[in-house]
Amino acid sequence: MIKRVWPLPQTAYLPLTELEETRPVALVTSAPAWAAVQARLRLPVVWQYAVTAAEEAPWQAAAAALRGEVVYAVGGGLAVDAAKYIAHRRGLPLIVLPTVLSVDAFFTWAAGVRRDGGVVYLETGPAERVVIDLDVLSIATGLWDWEYAHQQGHNPPHMPFIPWVADMARGILRGALDCAEAAGRGDPDGLKHLLDGLALEVQLCNQIGHSRPEEG
Repeated sequence: MIKRVWPLPQTAYLPLTELEETRPVALVTSAPAWAAVQARLRLPVVWQYAVTAAEEAPWQAAAAALRGEVVYAVGGGLAVDAAKYIAHRRGLPLIVLPTVLSVDAFFTWAAGVRRDGGVVYLETGPAERVVIDLDVLSIATGLWDWEYAHQQGHNPPHMPFIPWVADMARGILRGALDCAEAAGRGDPDGLKHLLDGLALEVQLCNQIGHSRPEEG
């Protein structure tokens, strides 16, 4: 079986006021996130979708109705997951503008949707580009759950506990805790360190083929 290791998206550190786009934009966002950054952006938006739930049916309808040549996601994990799903279905490039560093969705290659009372992850591929404005940005990990499941013999065969991966995940977690205070007060260096930790965590999970070190 051939294993595919996804790359991280290209990441650009850029004030949103300096972002330039000439293609007609299909915007996927949440109302609060868009209200927070709309004045900073000069995007040629021709279609807009305000996502409210991680449900596949409305995402399918949005993808069918979409107009534009590039999809922009503005917001947190829900908006980004919806945008990845919609862009993938339409075969369009995706640019992500995170407004919060609470999840790693803007770096990952899958979109989480709710099915039958749980969450499933659909392969979409990663965004083409992530644009980080540190003035705009405001992880807990499942590492212990992964190790405990190993001790109890409950890990699936394709998710075995790997000690050296766990050690790397612990290092990333320590880094996140070390920069938490600075990131919490909006310090650019603290936010950059937190973002680096998220990027490293996603690439680590990409390499081993699952997200147990951070999700449980």
